[in-house]
Amino acid sequence: MKKWIVKNIKEDYQKICSETGLSEVTARLLVNRGLREKYERDAFLHPFSSSDIEGNKLLNAEKAADIICSGLKARQKMRIIGDYDVDGIVSTFVLYRTLKAAGADVDYRIPDRILDGYGINANMVKEAINEGVEMIITCDNGIAAVDVLALAKNSGITVVLTDHHEVFRDENGTQVLPP
Repeated sequence: MKKWIVKNIKEDYQKICSETGLSEVTARLLVNRGLREKYERDAFLHPFSSSDIEGNKLLNAEKAADIICSGLKARQKMRIIGDYDVDGIVSTFVLYRTLKAAGADVDYRIPDRILDGYGINANMVKEAINEGVEMIITCDNGIAAVDVLALAKNSGITVVLTDHHEVFRDENGTQVLPP
């Protein structure tokens, strides 16, 4: 049996309980995690209501949504290519379930860490070409896959890239983006 030790940090726990509707034990755990300010507790308890998450502030988010909606209406065959880490898998899952619920003809691929390496690669694009995929949507990868995404585009596949990683810069410091 595990024994929990709750630190006795001085704080107005009754106030926290009335603000959050939580028990005193939970309020103490929040304070023990270092969440002493109301805004910190609110952000922790309600992460998706934070004003930091505004989809319309993501670069070309509206354009990406329009492209995906057009693909849905045209009944295009779509493929999500995610990544094998937690944010890649979760974003692939959420997008896949959402597109399926919208009636999309969609599947997904997660690269094998050993065989494929990180993110989208030429073999995945060639497979998509051979299988008649009309749109590829990346989740958590693709920003550095300039040549691979050029292959997809030149083959007539529409690509919607979603990736939060750093943009590659050449030796002059200029951003190098996939087409």
